[in-house]
Amino acid sequence: MVLTNAEKQRRYRQKRDADPFKRAEHQAKCRAKYQQDFAVGKLKHINDMTHREQRRQRKEWKKKKIAERKRKANNHAQILTPPSSPVPGPLIHVPDPTPQIGLHNTRRKKRRIAKCYRDNMKLKDQLEAARRLNQKLYVRLSRQRKNSPLMKCPDTPRTKTNKLLRNWNTENRKMKGSRRNRRKMKNKAKKTLMFQLSLSDELKTKYGRAKRQQQKYLAELTQGRLLKKYKLIDKAREELKMKAGTTRFKKGSLSYRLEPKIFEFYERDDNSKITPGMKDTVTKNGVKKQRRILNDTVEKLHEKFLIENTNITLSYTTFSRLRPFWVQPPKESDRDTCGCKKHENMQFLVDSLFKLQHVESKSLSDLIKTFSCDIKDLDCMYGKCEKCKEINIITNDQGDNNEETSWLQWKTKKEKRNIKGDEKEITLTVKETVTDSIHVLMDTFSTEMQRFKIHAFNIANQMKHYRNIKENLKPNEALVHVDFAENFQCKLANEIQSMHFGASKKQLTLHTGVFYTALSSQTFCAVSDSLDHNPCSVWAFMDPILDKLLQANKDVDTVHFFSDGPSTQYKQKGNFLLFTHEMTVRNLSGEWNFHESGHGKGVPDGVGGALKRRANDLVLHGKDIMSAKSFVKNFQDSAVFVYEVGQQEIDNKAIILSKETLKPVPGTLKLHQISVLWVWKYTVQRCELHLRQRLISCRTRYESAFPDQQKS
Repeated sequence: MVLTNAEKQRRYRQKRDADPFKRAEHQAKCRAKYQQDFAVGKLKHINDMTHREQRRQRKEWKKKKIAERKRKANNHAQILTPPSSPVPGPLIHVPDPTPQIGLHNTRRKKRRIAKCYRDNMKLKDQLEAARRLNQKLYVRLSRQRKNSPLMKCPDTPRTKTNKLLRNWNTENRKMKGSRRNRRKMKNKAKKTLMFQLSLSDELKTKYGRAKRQQQKYLAELTQGRLLKKYKLIDKAREELKMKAGTTRFKKGSLSYRLEPKIFEFYERDDNSKITPGMKDTVTKNGVKKQRRILNDTVEKLHEKFLIENTNITLSYTTFSRLRPFWVQPPKESDRDTCGCKKHENMQFLVDSLFKLQHVESKSLSDLIKTFSCDIKDLDCMYGKCEKCKEINIITNDQGDNNEETSWLQWKTKKEKRNIKGDEKEITLTVKETVTDSIHVLMDTFSTEMQRFKIHAFNIANQMKHYRNIKENLKPNEALVHVDFAENFQCKLANEIQSMHFGASKKQLTLHTGVFYTALSSQTFCAVSDSLDHNPCSVWAFMDPILDKLLQANKDVDTVHFFSDGPSTQYKQKGNFLLFTHEMTVRNLSGEWNFHESGHGKGVPDGVGGALKRRANDLVLHGKDIMSAKSFVKNFQDSAVFVYEVGQQEIDNKAIILSKETLKPVPGTLKLHQISVLWVWKYTVQRCELHLRQRLISCRTRYESAFPDQQKS
């Protein structure tokens, strides 16, 4: 008798276990194997297992334990239970050989069979009728789909696959291989086609529902290396209907070459102004920029660009398309709170004259061109040209000029108010409606236009002078642009009601700016608990910057300062003295340039907005900013150089100022530049700026020396 493998193994184990030495040797091998499995990690202790492996192992142990207990219980019950008594077998019922009439009723059986046949025939007739109706409706629907364009539906991937394989005949004996292999090939081709068509439809659906940025990512699929290798890029774009991201500037194209120049033109301070607000930012593709507002329409800027670059031919469409995303036209919400009084009053006069049809345009720049022979000529803009004096742009002066009309004007007036029991006189700036004759309106316009031409000429040339210095800095020169930002109100992450609505919150002074050298630039911000904005605080804020500038650039011996011209901060005799003193102490020469009133917005305004925005974000994330020290501490990692200035530094500057008896400078409000000539002596230049080598022509020179000081 042939033994099975299981029987052979069983006999082998019985023979081995019968010999005590062989059994001991086998058990030793098993123990060694068990230890080796633990060493190589094949087996693990319960403490070395992961949580999932521990749960699985304990579950197996639980099942085995339950089975073991059940087996022991059954064995114990069998031992205690005596054998049962024998049970007699069941009685076998022998049926009665007599047949039953009810079970062998052939007539009833035949009736049931006949009824089944009849029912089957009816169902067959109904099925055939339904099949014919279905076929008729299918043919009718196919004809309507074929003849009516409204009934045509896009084919599904399965339908497209079947159409492609319609002429694939597996019965054709001319094809290679057996019929079975040809059928396999057809099924494989069918699967491949269905996968390709399904994926194509899915991509088109995703592309149609995606946003612009996601469409660009999907469109990159049609620009791969393999599609390019097999010349299938156009086919892929045609099939998938993807167009986003397909436009590419060639390296030699006009747009590619002019883009940096156009960006620089848009970002110039005379073409757009930077918004100082901490929330005035624009983000696109993860790039966050401080928002800038256009000073004029894109059409006017396009004309200006072509005038400045006569060797470039650029369409308005391309110029508009290449506008940076952060340079935007003004919106309804962009309420200007830093407007120029002269510009606003002049615009009010022009609006009234345009309404009366006395001028042809509302644009101030167009009117200036009409009122002058050459807007770049000093004599024309300053009213010294004989031809310009004869120009009259009033187009409709035949009517009744004595008729009354009205226009708006910004005016300054004084008003007496009772403050805490004392009557005090305060100065207010209000917008009033002036009512007078048309003749007075035209005279006022003519008078103000001459002043406005000077104002506009100074603005344009100051901006040009600023750019010229900035772009042509020598290794021994530096440019510093400063301005006071709006005070920052201290905040806590959590505040009680009485503090939030009370007067418990402090304010911090922020003096922002930027300095440029021939090779580098650095933005900075001085933070102080003192709310003084006088010349003493200005130079207390400037000391660390000048020290940092000279330490990093030891060749610098000339510094050009730029700022706006408020009489309480920069444009006053106290600042003139401290400017001369600080430049002399550091053995520097330089000049301080004052922008026209209401103009001169630049990088310092953006620095203030960015710092205040980040400070508010820090407060929202649990930081407390209640002093200049805490403000500076939270900006140690900033790219802006933020530093603290205490009250003691400001008092030290006040001591210097108190030792001198200062003489008032005649015409301070009209000057545009002061320069350091020698130790403790300064010159004031009431400049008229025009297009020359340095764009400055000084018509009046006023020199002043402080008492008890020698010329060096």
